Amino acid sequence: MKVVVRRARNRNEIDTALRLVHDNYITAGYIPLDRVPSITFVGVLDGVIVATVSLFVDDLPLFSIYGGFLPPSARVGEAGMLAGKGAPVLEMMKLLFWTARDMGLTDLIIAVHPKHKDFYTRFLGFEGFGSEVSCPSVCGAPAVLLRLNLAIKATDLKSKHIRSLFFGE
Repeated sequence: MKVVVRRARNRNEIDTALRLVHDNYITAGYIPLDRVPSITFVGVLDGVIVATVSLFVDDLPLFSIYGGFLPPSARVGEAGMLAGKGAPVLEMMKLLFWTARDMGLTDLIIAVHPKHKDFYTRFLGFEGFGSEVSCPSVCGAPAVLLRLNLAIKATDLKSKHIRSLFFGE
């Protein structure tokens, strides 16, 4: 069966996605985030939510850590509350990319554990943006900030994989 990636359709799907994040964060030793996302995306397999990621547009906690690194004119969204593995994550990030871009955002930021940095830079086109810090929203776990320029054009991307993911080329 193929995982269907889409925006969460109702409160039950959002609650299920948040439970998935909660369970994954508890397993990893983090605390669940207490923020309310602007938009939640889900990966659904046989009627079961198996992956999720959220887009935050207002009240970005990462701004308190990294706000000075961003240009004042930037319209920034934050990706977070990611849970799941494999292809659904890539498809959800593609949907998140285009949704954020369609909303007029210029940049997408995400804080990730340093051991996951290569995945986001290699497979999703994020760039390092700031130094490693202790991230308060996940019990002080180490995190690095990554940034994705949402105004990027397919011709600007060196990686064929990233061009294919975001632009279908």
